[in-house]
Amino acid sequence: MFLGLFYGVSPIDIIPDLIPILGLVDDALIVPIMLILAFFQYRKVQKHNMKVQQANNVIVMPPQQSNG
Repeated sequence: MFLGLFYGVSPIDIIPDLIPILGLVDDALIVPIMLILAFFQYRKVQKHNMKVQQANNVIVMPPQQSNG
């Protein structure tokens, strides 16, 4: 996410802003794409953490008393 934001404010671009239209279009496309990818990666990690957390919930049964 930070790389996407950094690219948006960075003076270094894949296509320089001096080239009419194309210079601004790369910023207008790359920054939102990077932010969307970062959001999906964040959601993926959150789902994984929930699965791990649920897998770690172990129910311990009390020992059975023997009638013996």
